[in-house]
Amino acid sequence: MKKLITLIALVVGAGAAFGQGTVNFNNVVFANSGAGDGSADPLTGPDRLVYADQAHTIKLKGTQYKAELYMLVNGSLTPITASLSPFRSTSTALSGTWNGKSPISLPGGGVGVPVTLQVRVWDGTTFATYEEALAGGAQTGSSLPFQYTEVASSPSAPTDTFMFGLRAFSLVPEPSAVALGILGVAGLLLIRRRK
Repeated sequence: MKKLITLIALVVGAGAAFGQGTVNFNNVVFANSGAGDGSADPLTGPDRLVYADQAHTIKLKGTQYKAELYMLVNGSLTPITASLSPFRSTSTALSGTWNGKSPISLPGGGVGVPVTLQVRVWDGTTFATYEEALAGGAQTGSSLPFQYTEVASSPSAPTDTFMFGLRAFSLVPEPSAVALGILGVAGLLLIRRRK
């Protein structure tokens, strides 16, 4: 009997050590009442959308834009490649949101185990990954890293795997790309003036 109890404890411990949590990789699932004046989007709320500008006035849309979930593993934010999702088409009524996936497995996570996540977005027209887009000076953006803990309600609820810590962010070109663009325009103006 003691051997059986020891074996069960080892199996449960190994399962917990190599367990996987799940997350709903969507930013269109949150209810948000806003300021009470009816101005907030009832599905997403303005605080979890992705914007095309720093002022948070233009919601991002277009299937060329990609969103991917990153997780802090051994001190480094690592992409969860199964999460890669395009944004919605330009005709969508849900601007600022991507076509998310659920469930997405989180290695090392689990019910009650907090993990650090980040969402990264880029223009995927010419770049397959966020890192390539960043190095190439394309439009990129990333959320602030946030804490996520999977919950186990009884009975289970869809909100158990929502990314409540995600906050809105903007997609902007790298400062070096902006500087190069300004230099290019200035060069064209100088050439034109000389003629």
